[in-house]
Amino acid sequence: MPEPLISIIIPIYNVEQYLAECLSSVINQTFRNLEIICVNDGSLDDSAKIVEDFKREDRRVQLINKTNGGLSDARNAGIKRATGRYLFFLDSDDVLDLTCIEQLNKLREKTSSQIVSCDYQRFSSTKYKMKTDPSSSIIITDQAYIVYKKGYYDPHLKVVLNIACAKLYDCSLFDGVRYPLNKINEDEHTTYKLYALASKACHVSLPLYGYRIREGSIMQSAIPESTNIDLLNAYENRIATFLPKNDTTLNCLTVDDYLFHILFLYSTTSNKKKQALLLDKYKTAYSQYKEYLATIPRIKRLAFIFCPSLYGFISKIADRFLHR
Repeated sequence: MPEPLISIIIPIYNVEQYLAECLSSVINQTFRNLEIICVNDGSLDDSAKIVEDFKREDRRVQLINKTNGGLSDARNAGIKRATGRYLFFLDSDDVLDLTCIEQLNKLREKTSSQIVSCDYQRFSSTKYKMKTDPSSSIIITDQAYIVYKKGYYDPHLKVVLNIACAKLYDCSLFDGVRYPLNKINEDEHTTYKLYALASKACHVSLPLYGYRIREGSIMQSAIPESTNIDLLNAYENRIATFLPKNDTTLNCLTVDDYLFHILFLYSTTSNKKKQALLLDKYKTAYSQYKEYLATIPRIKRLAFIFCPSLYGFISKIADRFLHR
């Protein structure tokens, strides 16, 4: 069976210091049938020139030059250009293990999954090198929304499953889905929709994706409070998206996650007006979704409505009953 064409979409903005290492990790993939779409989002440095140099050496490399519109806009431009059967997103300061695409594609073939994800490994100035022994990796395969549900029980896996990168997607999942503009955490507004649409998903615990930690990156910058409030819309939309699955546990987890994030924002602001608004939002959300909560989570979240200052104490007591 011939290898399918896989489109790797790389949004680029002022990353001349890291771009060559990123592109080298792509063009040297053991999987060769790639379409490498570099989207220059109005860079002011020599990023476009670096891509042009790679383009002269490798005909698989394409360059889209556009005015600056942000990460979501750049990803959407790449999706529009892509002709591959499968898509993979890579940030331009990150790198891939040279076997990344080959391993994910083999898992896709073996499991017939529409989304195949891998773990990531943080690195900074030192060169990325996968540390995990492949023989000790764990593979999770199930209905896509069930794989996504497992993230609620593992904080690290939850992050992995929600980011756009480190995943091989069936391109058909994006027929009606695009990344929202003017949002910093665009992944939180999008990835869950893809898991809800996909029939089957697979995750392998190998860190085949190298995530660079650097100053100035979006993920290392302080998140504006307005963005945190905006994230609540994503959490609430997630509830509505998964409700048709009729999975009692998943419904409880998504609702509890939404209420928790309202509570978290309440506890991290000293502004009384904002606290009042968040408390009102919390009460409305609890009233609307309480039927989906299990008994102990329902008691814990209800406690916050009656006495926010004693919420932590009441939660500890509830947890003791839960784990008796």
